Amino acid sequence: MPRRRRRRWVEFPPIFWGFKPWGFINPQIREEVNLSLDEYEAIRLVDYLGLKHEDAAEKMNISRPTFTRILEDAHKKIADAIINGKELLIKGGDVEIKNKRYVCLDCNKIIEENELDSHRYDNIYEIGNFYRGFGPPFGRWGKGRFKKW
Repeated sequence: MPRRRRRRWVEFPPIFWGFKPWGFINPQIREEVNLSLDEYEAIRLVDYLGLKHEDAAEKMNISRPTFTRILEDAHKKIADAIINGKELLIKGGDVEIKNKRYVCLDCNKIIEENELDSHRYDNIYEIGNFYRGFGPPFGRWGKGRFKKW
């Protein structure tokens, strides 16, 4: 029996859950590439923040060889989406989100968890829970009261 997969740590969920190519696209031939949350986090840590593989693997709670495989897969998927004009969707993966973010639908401000007390709770939605499934509920961000799942 194979070993159970270790849950990867993601510091912050992405603010956007996908990207579409701009220009002429035939809607009949719409293709998409799925980038998992752990692949997104690997790209964020190494390519955006400039961390070394060892440090980034430690932040994600995985081994360095596993981190390198995840990063290589992410680079291939992003290259495929850019070169072949496919949609890039960020979703799925066995991850644990460390720091929650919220969006205010009134002012479109991204709110960190420690800033929640200074903001109105009427129209705030948590970013991150819908990335495990098929996208945000209720259209773009959702409606309703403050939800902390």
